[in-house]
Amino acid sequence: MIAAIVLSVVLFMAWAADDALLAVELVAWAAMLFLSLVTFRRAVLTLAAVFGRDKKGRNDAPEPNVLVLIPARDEADVILSCLDSVRRLDWPAEKLRVVVIDDGSGDGTGAVVASESERDARIRVLRRSAPRRRFG
Repeated sequence: MIAAIVLSVVLFMAWAADDALLAVELVAWAAMLFLSLVTFRRAVLTLAAVFGRDKKGRNDAPEPNVLVLIPARDEADVILSCLDSVRRLDWPAEKLRVVVIDDGSGDGTGAVVASESERDARIRVLRRSAPRRRFG
């Protein structure tokens, strides 16, 4: 729209000019400006179509594999809700792995996660012995 207005103004100036060479030069500049704007718009639209995103805001690139590490110590009461939250992520199930690091829990956190890992192959438990405490 702006290019059409500019072209109209330049053509009017060319018509009003007394010098024929100036009129031709103004028309040529206006045509180059118009073509430049049209070409730029087309290039921007082409780039947007090639590199644009779909409706969900994701591009067509494949999702990477994701590993979720959950450190836990004495979390038997809440670890199942945490695992359920991770399962509800909007991510392909075959691309998601969960490792719960049980840091020497005394309340059975490792056993709870181990029973969950038997039902869901994406979940693993890594057990560490309780850390030694130094006194003195």
